[in-house]
Amino acid sequence: MEAAQYFGTFFDFYCPYRIAGRKIAGKRFQIIKRKHRLMILKSVVLLVVCMLGAFLGPAYAADFIHNRSCINRIINWLCLGIALVTNFMVTWESMATSKEDIRVWNTFDQIERTLFKDDRDGALSLLHRASRSYGFMFFLWLAQIGFVIGLLVVLEMHSEEHRLRYFIIIFEVLSLVDSMKLLQIIMYCRILTVYVRLLTSRLGGLVASINGIVEDRVPDRFHQQFQLLSLCYFNCMKVFCQMQDQFGWTLTFMCIKYFIVLWNEIYWAVYRSVLDRSFEWYCVNLVPYHFVYVLFTWSCERFYTEIRALSRQIYMVNMNALEETFVLRIRQFQLLLDYNDLFFHTFGVCLVSYRLIFQFVISAITRVSFMAQILIDFSYD
Repeated sequence: MEAAQYFGTFFDFYCPYRIAGRKIAGKRFQIIKRKHRLMILKSVVLLVVCMLGAFLGPAYAADFIHNRSCINRIINWLCLGIALVTNFMVTWESMATSKEDIRVWNTFDQIERTLFKDDRDGALSLLHRASRSYGFMFFLWLAQIGFVIGLLVVLEMHSEEHRLRYFIIIFEVLSLVDSMKLLQIIMYCRILTVYVRLLTSRLGGLVASINGIVEDRVPDRFHQQFQLLSLCYFNCMKVFCQMQDQFGWTLTFMCIKYFIVLWNEIYWAVYRSVLDRSFEWYCVNLVPYHFVYVLFTWSCERFYTEIRALSRQIYMVNMNALEETFVLRIRQFQLLLDYNDLFFHTFGVCLVSYRLIFQFVISAITRVSFMAQILIDFSYD
């Protein structure tokens, strides 16, 4: 299993207590029951902590929520509330679907057994580049977390801004769980993108060979190659559906959280420009979360691009000189690519894309503009 080898460090980081078999060639991944129970226990403890935070948080609100106005408190409570709820839902779904990871990796293994046969060196090169780029992004995210914490420690704030420091620390701690889950989804998405790119390359070579046929009958080896490539794509669809089922609620609450975070950040930017400039470091805590979400959207867009390239490749087949049975199989594959779109979505409500971020920004600006007018009128009064 080459993907597990090249992404070995992150594989062990995300799945240290659940999966065995990546270091043994030819062995399917299996659950380690004892360590799986330990992971379940940790998830239960984290869920209890989240519930205690929800019940006890209001009693200590004065220590980390700015008491400047009613709108300020509502906005900050929304930000912390959605962070806590997202943390709870990510932990709950991780515990409920804790055995789904093994299905994803076993499907990855099936794909590799077919795709890596002919051009193993090229496939390993793509996996190596994908793992290096992912590692760079992962450690850049860690550096941003360290920068935020270091800035809070080194920077001397005024006494009235201590609550802002506590607010940033609480938000960063709550965001660690869902950010790491989002990074795990990004890793799966990057691996799947490599497989689709290899599939597109293999299909391109097959299309060139088919277009060069001068006989009246398609050779049997082309039928076999096309069948194997179709099977690979079905497995890619299968693993995509497994990922969508495993992370459905996680993606939903992360999109909601990102919208509220944008709303919160734009509101405080307007607030500083209109009434108070003492919150100049507020936006620092949102940089790591923006980075992870935009990175996830970029990974999804790269995956969509590879799917579209695969669809274009199959339409390059010259079917005028092909026999009817082979043409029928190609038509069926074309229809599958056209009508079974692979998009990460939140139960069909929102599609993860750059357009979604743009819609979030426009919606947040509209709401903040309304509140800014209220603040301006209030300040003049």
